[in-house]
Amino acid sequence: FVDVYTFEGQAGQTITILLESMAFNTYLLLEDEQGNQLADNDDIAWDNLNSAAIVSLPTDGTYQVIAKSYEVGQQGQYTLRIATTNTDQSNPLLSQRETQQLVVHQVFQQGRKNYGQAEYQEAIADFTNALELYQKIGDHAGEGQTYIELGSTYEALRDYGQAITYLKQSLKIAREINDLALEGSTYNILGIVYSNQEDNEQALSLFHQTLETAQESGDRTLEAIASNNLGAVYKEEGNYGQALIAYRQALEISQEIEYRALESKSHNNLGEVYEEM
Repeated sequence: FVDVYTFEGQAGQTITILLESMAFNTYLLLEDEQGNQLADNDDIAWDNLNSAAIVSLPTDGTYQVIAKSYEVGQQGQYTLRIATTNTDQSNPLLSQRETQQLVVHQVFQQGRKNYGQAEYQEAIADFTNALELYQKIGDHAGEGQTYIELGSTYEALRDYGQAITYLKQSLKIAREINDLALEGSTYNILGIVYSNQEDNEQALSLFHQTLETAQESGDRTLEAIASNNLGAVYKEEGNYGQALIAYRQALEISQEIEYRALESKSHNNLGEVYEEM
């Protein structure tokens, strides 16, 4: 679903938008009269799936807030609130910690956007800034996620030593806070790093750990990804029997969860194995 709400704003006015639901993972966007996106947010923090944005409006005019679910097909009751920031700078809708988490999360998301645009040095600067802020407010989940992103960014730059250093920090935090999702994601990226260095033995061990952790946490998406990565390493080794088993598992899971991109990739991977056999 997509619901649109409008309000009148003034230049320089700072507003807070809060979208809350217990039924689905929320997502909000703010646009001006011309449809230019001014802000968007999925989660306030790693442990808060509600959405919020704090924005200083650029001009007088009509603005629209778009309220929707982050995942396709989700729906249910929700609450949308919009308020002007108080003159004493306290936030009328968010606690002090929520405000801090939101600000840091926005820095983190900017890093992800830069990474997606292959602006890796800019991404590193954003993630380093976010890491310092997460550490300052004691958000260990955010800290661990940022270590993963730093590791992934250095992996993209082929600085594998630095990537492993950051990913080991992520793994340490994941175990300390018992975060299986973080632990599984870290194993997976570490496996990719070792695979890129042609250390297949270590890569296989890490992808198996990814698979086991995903199964334990019930993360079917990561389970499918880990199976696909295992297939790739087995194929590289010429172990076509194990590659077929892994790719078939990836295909089965991707079909079950309707992960179409991986489903298509799994079909192609299976075809390539049969061609090489």
